[in-house]
Amino acid sequence: RPLIHAVGYMNRYRKSVALLKEHLAQTPMLGLSAHWVNAAYGVPWWSQKACSGGPLNEQAAHFVDLAQIVGGPIREVQVLSQLAGDSGAIGAASIQFRFMGNKTGQMFYSCMAQEKQIGFRVFTQTGELNLSGWDLQPQFAPCEPDPHRYAIFETETAIFLGAVLKQDGSAIRCRFEDAYSTQRVLEAIGRASQSGCLERVDQT
Repeated sequence: RPLIHAVGYMNRYRKSVALLKEHLAQTPMLGLSAHWVNAAYGVPWWSQKACSGGPLNEQAAHFVDLAQIVGGPIREVQVLSQLAGDSGAIGAASIQFRFMGNKTGQMFYSCMAQEKQIGFRVFTQTGELNLSGWDLQPQFAPCEPDPHRYAIFETETAIFLGAVLKQDGSAIRCRFEDAYSTQRVLEAIGRASQSGCLERVDQT
């Protein structure tokens, strides 16, 4: 029988992301611009690519995943990056995306700030749809906020455990193939940060 499994991209379970998708069903995306800026984690293994995947891979993954949710598969990327001190890890990067349908997007990432600065903005023919902050609160329509910071993880976990109990994975919103697709984009971003060239995303 199929193995019930899930991958922890919690933003897929946010009410605000569902609201964003509802709006985009009525007015197509022209492009997107996102930023994920915060401080480095205070643990020694975090900056080591062999241990964490590297800061950009570990943190920017959430918005790469969200970009593919709203824009479809990303087919190629280009990156300008800056190293964080002597660690050899990427401390800041400007990332350009091209989606399969030829639409484009961009993202700025940094782990060299003192405070979180997080936003995800989608441009449409009728106006911009902006999600703001770590909890991605929508600025374009009312949406009840989560009761506390960790509520989204409780929701995600409850859905997974319910799926295991019922042996029905239909409510799970991120499976292995979804996470693998996001990781392929992150691998292309890593290559582009080193080559300085446009890098295609492996679609196999």
